[in-house]
Amino acid sequence: MYLRLAFWTGAMAYISFLFARFDLGTGRSSPGVMLTAAFFGAMLGFALAGMFVNRVKRKALLR
Repeated sequence: MYLRLAFWTGAMAYISFLFARFDLGTGRSSPGVMLTAAFFGAMLGFALAGMFVNRVKRKALLR
């Protein structure tokens, strides 16, 4: 369970960081934009992981 939380949180933060790294106009984004995107990605990853963990627990209870 905790491994899933760590994986989704880290993966979404990393992907968001990579997407925010380049701007179409200038080619590079500011560090603040990259950190903000990584933070929001981590929040999204944590929420997704929580949903997946709850789904696995709910399916285990129904068996």
